[in-house]
Amino acid sequence: MKRRRWRGTLSSAGLSTPLNGDMRLEIGLWLPDRRRRDVDNCCKSICDALNGIVYLDDSQGAELIVRRYVDRERPRAEVVIERVESDPGGCRGGS
Repeated sequence: MKRRRWRGTLSSAGLSTPLNGDMRLEIGLWLPDRRRRDVDNCCKSICDALNGIVYLDDSQGAELIVRRYVDRERPRAEVVIERVESDPGGCRGGS
């Protein structure tokens, strides 16, 4: 998907400038087959591509959830991004 198309999709979702603060990213990867793939490389590419468009920098990612599926007819990636509260201790769930 070209950057221009991303901007149109984001504008229709009400996002005109990149978000700031910590983010939770949920990425669904629908792959065309069950071949072995390095899903963390897929995620890295997606996160890098969203830099400066959806968020200021991919270092804002505080949580990352990735799920892999197979869809031979319509392979794709779907991304859900939500703001999360910053953890002043630096680690969620820690004391």
